Amino acid sequence: MKLAIKVISVAAVLIIALNGCVSSSSNAPGGENSTTTEKAESIQTQPVESAPTQASDNEKIVIRFENHGANKHELFSEAVQIFNESQDEVYVDFQTNTTDWQASFWAALAVNDAPDIVTHIARSSLPQYVDAGHLMELSGLKCSSYIEEDTVKSVSYNGGIYAIPVQTEIYGVFYNKDIFERAGITELPTTISELEKVVQQLKPLEEEGIYPFAAQFRDIGQLSNILNNGAAGSMYKSMNEQGLSGEDVAAGNFNFINKRVENFFRLCSLVRENSQPKPEDTDYTTHYTMFANGESAMLVLGNWIIYQMRELNPDINVGMFALPVSEDPSDAVFAADYSLVLNVNAHTENAEAVDKFLSMFCDYTQPTSEFFVKNSLPSGLKDFDKIVKYDSALEAPLAAETTSEFFDRVLPTGFVIGESVQEFLLDKNMSNEEAAELLQKNYDQHIANMK
Repeated sequence: MKLAIKVISVAAVLIIALNGCVSSSSNAPGGENSTTTEKAESIQTQPVESAPTQASDNEKIVIRFENHGANKHELFSEAVQIFNESQDEVYVDFQTNTTDWQASFWAALAVNDAPDIVTHIARSSLPQYVDAGHLMELSGLKCSSYIEEDTVKSVSYNGGIYAIPVQTEIYGVFYNKDIFERAGITELPTTISELEKVVQQLKPLEEEGIYPFAAQFRDIGQLSNILNNGAAGSMYKSMNEQGLSGEDVAAGNFNFINKRVENFFRLCSLVRENSQPKPEDTDYTTHYTMFANGESAMLVLGNWIIYQMRELNPDINVGMFALPVSEDPSDAVFAADYSLVLNVNAHTENAEAVDKFLSMFCDYTQPTSEFFVKNSLPSGLKDFDKIVKYDSALEAPLAAETTSEFFDRVLPTGFVIGESVQEFLLDKNMSNEEAAELLQKNYDQHIANMK
């Protein structure tokens, strides 16, 4: 089955471009850009192998590929190795860099020393790089022919294609089916009140070291995702209720002081009060490891973590449901979007070699398709549903009739919602209304700083 993204609100994406560096804690895609994970730090700049010595007229063309997400380092490494061993013309020098990668990439662009291929410049990040002339338009390359027609719009800007959608990211709540059964939970929640009842049924298991939620308060990017992704459907409804377009939101006209945002912070409070001790000291890796080890019943996160979850516990019996964010069941929808993408440096001197690698990588008949087989997640590329058996945890989101785009598609470039969410989570005396006011204040200040 191939996931079709059916958008609740198709908002125009007009993001104000930046001329300069952007913060590494900006609205980066999903879990792939977490800069606080132990794993990310441990593989900050690991190459696959040393590049061949260039000593003859028959030397290979060397292209550089830099991945910015720790979760896919091993899978990309394997694909690169397969490609390098398959031919004698091109060598891909691969490494993963997850620490302040955007700042280092801008710095490398300034001295014409940036990698030929990079990952994770998607959605709201595309305009600033395209407008600055740093991303190649891909429609003239063979690799672009592998993109599914209905996903082209998601990786395009101003009529051009600037990214290859490697993975569809789906956001919701993972739940341990066996733990739910033990607690006598037979109905999945669609409202916050129903989620509160589920939590009460799970509370007795805390005596065994099993908490309702696994939570972490250290990774601001992931905290941003709870609203941008988990509450995306409700936020787009709020945008429509305010009579705004995506351009209006990017320009600073959105009002966060409303009941929908207050309900979001009510949800955050529920997670905070019903997770493991000291979530403020818990990092990204630790909280999903807790869930994989059966120490929590629920985990609010995206499907990008499934590969690591299965590595830790191959037999975990897990499903997903949409995050309840209000008392209206229709507000609980899965968010699905393309965040793990491949981009090409517009200044590359080896476009033909780059296209050769990317075309092999995107071709499901080639051995490099093992990347997608092992990843077990939907892609925005053609025909991968012919070879990929999607992870069983995705049964519900893949069957969903309606999903939402991520809300950061329309937010101002560089605005980090997670900073406000983190402040609320760390201050138990802050009310939901005060948290909405704080978010509005930070939004207004960000817009003022951009002028």
